[in-house]
Amino acid sequence: MKHQMMTIKDMWEKYRLTVVPLDAGPNQLRDMEMCFYAGITAVMCIVTDTIPELPEEEGCKIISGYMKEIEGFAKRLVSDAIAARKKREAAEKPPCPPSS
Repeated sequence: MKHQMMTIKDMWEKYRLTVVPLDAGPNQLRDMEMCFYAGITAVMCIVTDTIPELPEEEGCKIISGYMKEIEGFAKRLVSDAIAARKKREAAEKPPCPPSS
């Protein structure tokens, strides 16, 4: 069975459906799509321009460093989301009634 390539547009649509808020306005959608394509462009520059020029071991170290950076970013996002949720939940709790 032949593998069908997912286009960048396909990846954007999948990302948009998974991540972008349903109530996002046209400006937010445009900005997020530009950032998505900028990220893809940066990766392509690394893959096509930077890595091939380096010895294999050095290229692997660079890719490993990028992966660690991505993992750190993802952990920070999760941590921030948890903190925001706790803050929101605390703000929504009714105050305790005074003791009699």
